[in-house]
Amino acid sequence: MKTTPTTKILAIGTINPGFEQSQVLAVLPEEVRETVDLYLEGKIEQWYSLQGKPGVAFIINVTDPAVAHEMLEKLPLGKAHMMSFELIPIGPLDPLRFRIARMQMKPDKRIVGNIKIAVYGKVSQQQNLIATHAEQIPGSNWVRITPDEKLQPGEYAIVELLGNEGMNLYVWDFGVNLSAPANASAGKPEPAAQAKPDKPSDLQQRPPQ
Repeated sequence: MKTTPTTKILAIGTINPGFEQSQVLAVLPEEVRETVDLYLEGKIEQWYSLQGKPGVAFIINVTDPAVAHEMLEKLPLGKAHMMSFELIPIGPLDPLRFRIARMQMKPDKRIVGNIKIAVYGKVSQQQNLIATHAEQIPGSNWVRITPDEKLQPGEYAIVELLGNEGMNLYVWDFGVNLSAPANASAGKPEPAAQAKPDKPSDLQQRPPQ
């Protein structure tokens, strides 16, 4: 399984030194309007205000910090050089990006996720996800995914969620059939090697004097 991908950028913006509050307030209405436009376009997913000092925090739906920087510099406070941003790439927390999805059965296909397009152009994927909890097995690259409740008979897939990029197109599919025999060929993690206890060396008889 690959390393955690960057799926969003956390942008923390603070007011640059040397500007009076009145100067910032004069630009703020235009800043808010253009920020709302970016939100409606799906480029900014969430926004927050900083506690204890003037500033904002955005979660941006891009993966390249250079693209995020260019977008933020075009906002009014960026054009006036009043605000600077710290850009932090973020991604799903390992191993929580791996989930179990219930597949929708059709006569000639199995559907894992649907693509939805909002009226303002934002594209999103929707999966029928099962409540699970996941943990990485110590000393290995294996992830153990356990459903919170017993799975009902049907077709499922283990999926990798990639944030705003949707879902990895490669999935691990499986079925639950209570009347089927056990799957003897299922892949399992190799047991951790156990250290063998030290064996005392054989005692040698002393030669006669």
